[in-house]
Amino acid sequence: MKCFERYKKDKKRKEKEKKKENNNNNIIKRRKEKKKQIKQIKGEMRECSLYPCVGLQEVPAVMHM
Repeated sequence: MKCFERYKKDKKRKEKEKKKENNNNNIIKRRKEKKKQIKQIKGEMRECSLYPCVGLQEVPAVMHM
């Protein structure tokens, strides 16, 4: 019986570790996606210094360099 109990405990521990690892991976993926979105927004939306009255517009970042 001791072997079986140890097996059950070990199995639970492994499942917990796996859940924790998956959770961490998901968090990392979410962070990367947010960074990508922010980069895309920065590329698309910039305040045009040539025409300040227009304000924020979707324009290619190349125009502002």
